[in-house]
Amino acid sequence: LTGGLVFISGLDFSFIDVLSHNRPHSFDSLIEEKAERSRPVENLYYSRNLAGSLDLGGGRRTTSAMNTYRGWFTQNSGAFSDRFYFLDYYTETPGCFKNLTQLQAENILENGRDYRPADSFHKAPPLEIRKARINRFLENSLSESAEIRKLFEKKIDIAKALGRLVKSSEGQLFMPDILELKRIQLAGDHDEMISKSRDLFTKHEDFINRMRMYAE
Repeated sequence: LTGGLVFISGLDFSFIDVLSHNRPHSFDSLIEEKAERSRPVENLYYSRNLAGSLDLGGGRRTTSAMNTYRGWFTQNSGAFSDRFYFLDYYTETPGCFKNLTQLQAENILENGRDYRPADSFHKAPPLEIRKARINRFLENSLSESAEIRKLFEKKIDIAKALGRLVKSSEGQLFMPDILELKRIQLAGDHDEMISKSRDLFTKHEDFINRMRMYAE
């Protein structure tokens, strides 16, 4: 949306040691809660991340998924690499992107170009319109959540309810909780799943209400 420069930090498409993402990451809790005395958390990360990965040297590894991400940046770099820079990239940057040190980036910002917005820049709508759109999104999210909650309470089609839950705003916000519901479903403990689903819906409702407060 802007004609200015964008600096990318931390997107290296690789593991460092046994970690594939910056922390905290949404799946950390799912892995760490499985840790036991005979299976410490470091062993779980090692076992999970070693299989199917490729050694890049220097303690770094990559996977086919990360190579796919890197390939997208490589393939599309010509369209926007003149404004996008990687900061302190550990090896050759993907495609046409340039690698800068933090000092070089600071010098560019201090002594660089006139960063006028591009012709395609979309100005933000007036504040009242933005508020109305946010509130409409929040209301729709609560309404959808209420419909899914009914499916759980009635125990009509739990698989369908879980499917809708994954695609809902809860799925974007609380995926570890939903994966836990899936685990409980596979274990066949419906009462426990209903109890956990109530906790999830309450958590989601609290989040939406906080967002509504901030929007005001």
